[in-house]
Amino acid sequence: MSLSQEELDQRVAILTRLRENLEKQRDKFKEYLRVLDVEEVSIKAGDIEKLEKQVMFEKSIVNEIYSFQKVIKPLEDMYTLAYPSRTSEISSLKDSLTSLQEEVLDRNARNRSLLKERMVEIRNKIQSVKVPPKRKSVYGGKNEASPHMIDIST
Repeated sequence: MSLSQEELDQRVAILTRLRENLEKQRDKFKEYLRVLDVEEVSIKAGDIEKLEKQVMFEKSIVNEIYSFQKVIKPLEDMYTLAYPSRTSEISSLKDSLTSLQEEVLDRNARNRSLLKERMVEIRNKIQSVKVPPKRKSVYGGKNEASPHMIDIST
């Protein structure tokens, strides 16, 4: 099977583009893991303001990961069509992505669990706060019984 230089260049370009996108996605997963680590510290410290910023940053990273996935899937299909028997070249990158993705899911679940625990603690603290009793007014109040009849006989 002899390929023209143009077909060979096209296949190399597909492989290069696929590898670049897989590496970029891998880097985003690593960045996501770092954000999850910092989020865990913020959750444990109860720093809501930092946590809010980190969640916003986390959302942007997740959106970028999905964007890469939209590009990677068609490239993968093109690569598979171009090299039906040579998928092992990108399998190591895909394996590292899969393991990073599993680690992200684990840490994300751990952070959600910590956040739920923290919310329960805060709810319990709020419920345990006792409102000091109101002082009774010397002039009477709504809660005190008011007289209905006045004795005017003297």
